[in-house]
Amino acid sequence: MLVAERYSIEKSDLNTGAEIKRKVRIRWKRAVLIKTVLVFVGLVFLNSLIQALVVQKNYEITVQRNEIQALDREINKLQIEIAGLTSYDRIQNLAKTELGMKLATLEDYRRITAVPSVDRTAPDSYRQSLWSRVAAWVGGAGETMANTP
Repeated sequence: MLVAERYSIEKSDLNTGAEIKRKVRIRWKRAVLIKTVLVFVGLVFLNSLIQALVVQKNYEITVQRNEIQALDREINKLQIEIAGLTSYDRIQNLAKTELGMKLATLEDYRRITAVPSVDRTAPDSYRQSLWSRVAAWVGGAGETMANTP
């Protein structure tokens, strides 16, 4: 008769249902941990990318501000130059020296009086009767509504 040695189930190489469930649980925990780490690394990468873009835009804004300030300074210089070129003293000096002009004296001014009109007749509208004025007004309103000249 042959006798076989008995091994306990715990010591055997066969995987039991509980052991398989435990291994599956460990795999799921590892998968969740790996996914969480990958999401975290992705968020860190996106944050770094956004920070780099913010720094780049701030640099561009600084460059544009410097250009605006330089243009403002140039505009101020040109306004000062224009004010100097259009000053009354400069124009008066140019008129005297280059154009040979002189300041006007009291003798250079002439007073001209307007002669009143000799024709003292009333305009035609005053000579018309009341009814003819009303008829002209009504006729003009009709022409306006009909868009005729």
